[in-house]
Amino acid sequence: MDYSELQNQIDQQRHKLEELETQLEQQTSKPQKSWYRSGFYTSYYVMSGLILGALASWVSLGFNIIGAWIAYGDPLRLLRVYATFFGGEAVLAGQFAGVAILLALVLHSATGSVVGAPIHVIYSRYVAKGGLQSRILIGVGLGVIMWLINVYAILSWLQPMVTGGTWIIDEIPWWVALFTHVSFTLTMLILQPYWSFDPGRVQDRARYKHAVATDV
Repeated sequence: MDYSELQNQIDQQRHKLEELETQLEQQTSKPQKSWYRSGFYTSYYVMSGLILGALASWVSLGFNIIGAWIAYGDPLRLLRVYATFFGGEAVLAGQFAGVAILLALVLHSATGSVVGAPIHVIYSRYVAKGGLQSRILIGVGLGVIMWLINVYAILSWLQPMVTGGTWIIDEIPWWVALFTHVSFTLTMLILQPYWSFDPGRVQDRARYKHAVATDV
């Protein structure tokens, strides 16, 4: 193989190398796919809202027990009153009280999840830029609205239709019911930042780690 043939092969290989380098540059210049989603992560906020709502329902249950102890000296008194939704007045007399209270607890937790999810989604999507003071004010206002709707616009006709009486409205002091609802919404909004996630703020794992380190 003479000098000219060697030179031709070198030129050909150099040309192929340049083509490969061009293809490599084109590949690296393309947007890299990432598992991070851009925009609002609705499914995440629905799931976290369900969990947060259940947690907030148990916080409100604690206020309910404290209120029952203050008002009646019996921490479980109001739980039995809630259970009248399933067993009627017989629950207050002690009949089937255990089963009815268990059903009331399950309903309380499930209702907290169902109500908590849309609250978490809507607040996180449209309002979440406010600070702690703003969340407290909104939480109190929302709790009052929920109390009025649940007690006077729903239970006032729903329980009589189901069990024939209004024991929940008659037996539970208004201030206990109010604090129960406010404690639920306050828990939802105060804990909201800790259950938030914005997957669109980063594009790769290295930047994500840097962002987390910076936030900490």
